[in-house]
Amino acid sequence: MARICTDQIRLRLYNGWTAVFNQYVPRKADGTRDGRHLPRASTRVLHVHADGHRRYYKDNVLQAERYA
Repeated sequence: MARICTDQIRLRLYNGWTAVFNQYVPRKADGTRDGRHLPRASTRVLHVHADGHRRYYKDNVLQAERYA
């Protein structure tokens, strides 16, 4: 099912980390947003540290890490 990104959420975590994830809703056949559904969070999350470190999680499993 095709989805449309509607919003990006940033949550402050502990020790200077911030979690960034997108929210999606299904799209209709004409390409517009389907208003019958509420936005749902993605299973992919990017954690960003104030120092510039980044960690990419998919289904709560660390997939990649980059140090600044």
